[in-house]
Amino acid sequence: MVLDGLGTHAERSDCLSLVLWAAVDLVRQHGGQELISLSPVPLERTLRQLGFPVRRVGEPYCESDGRRYAMLRMPALAPAHMIAAE
Repeated sequence: MVLDGLGTHAERSDCLSLVLWAAVDLVRQHGGQELISLSPVPLERTLRQLGFPVRRVGEPYCESDGRRYAMLRMPALAPAHMIAAE
């Protein structure tokens, strides 16, 4: 996992923001307008807390091991605080 070596919650959040911003940038470079993912349900809240305009599509489903997943959609836009830093 990418975030294992990061000690604090702030470091993990910063790293996740940078990784997602890179994904947004890549999508935009190739003419895409949104990102769609099948992700663990808690990621939706995390992305919103980081300022990304993510929304759930449909109802979550439960894997046989008990983990819940949902389809998430997000326009290929960076959070306002990252745009200001460019």
